[in-house]
Amino acid sequence: MRTHSIKKYLPILLLILVTSCKKDNEVKTVSGYYKIISFKAETGADLNNDGVKSDDIYAELSKPHFAVSGQQISGYNFNNHTGFMEMRPTDHQSNPAKLVSFNIPHQHIDSVNGTPFLAFYLPVFTTYSYKEGNNNTIELLNNNVPYNEKFGSLYSFQILESANLQLHLSKKIFCFVEKNWIRLNMTIQYEKVQ
Repeated sequence: MRTHSIKKYLPILLLILVTSCKKDNEVKTVSGYYKIISFKAETGADLNNDGVKSDDIYAELSKPHFAVSGQQISGYNFNNHTGFMEMRPTDHQSNPAKLVSFNIPHQHIDSVNGTPFLAFYLPVFTTYSYKEGNNNTIELLNNNVPYNEKFGSLYSFQILESANLQLHLSKKIFCFVEKNWIRLNMTIQYEKVQ
């Protein structure tokens, strides 16, 4: 008698097991760590104080920066794990919350006798939740609107056919040619590293 009742529920148990495994695999396709491989703007700007505007923000940030004294200072290192985008949950995290920290480098500008200089980079756009949408889109929820809006706005986030991720945003940057903060529309591509 007990054998019949177990056989009766076996297909349902198998279905639950298969669908729960499938959902777990879907989460792991986007979760992980990603590095920026391309960072482009619609118009050029001078972020490293060399007097040349470029729409290649990746190159502007990673090239040496010129201090007030004219000394060259190392540029931003996009291969350093502290600047990687983190899409949670990752394999080593038990909390299933879908959180993303973009860690996009933002210039912290200071000045000496009215002459602006780059003091350091601050990671921004760090407090977002996400869910997978239709057509390879990833829907974002800004969990700290007043803080994040000081730096710009994120417009769309999607999975590319190459499995890379692409983010469209508008962000404030300091242009050394104009000696002022400007807002640029940009596109960032990310590649999974872990």
